[in-house]
Amino acid sequence: MEELKKEEFLTIDRNSDLYPRIMNMFKPYGIVPNITMHLQQMSSCYYMAANDFGCAFLRHATLLTVKDTGNLWFYFIDSPLASRDVRIYYKRGGYISNAMSAFIKWVQNANV
Repeated sequence: MEELKKEEFLTIDRNSDLYPRIMNMFKPYGIVPNITMHLQQMSSCYYMAANDFGCAFLRHATLLTVKDTGNLWFYFIDSPLASRDVRIYYKRGGYISNAMSAFIKWVQNANV
């Protein structure tokens, strides 16, 4: 984390659940990240970082949805704040479409 102290960051907008987790990941190190731009989409953060606008915090799932530019290095931050639980709710005994069933199975098996 100390190496990241001098970097400029792009991040998802402040209303995202990810934003406070990013800020809190730095707190134990006494670092406030230098965030230069807040964007609406993770893919925007990815492509802006790939074009030298700064470093970006990305969800792992984002890498499954963007074209690899070959321009980035990836570092995984070892913090409990770097992951989150996912919950899916649906009405007990209610109709579950094939698409919904496939989505639930995908979420259960995905490492995102």
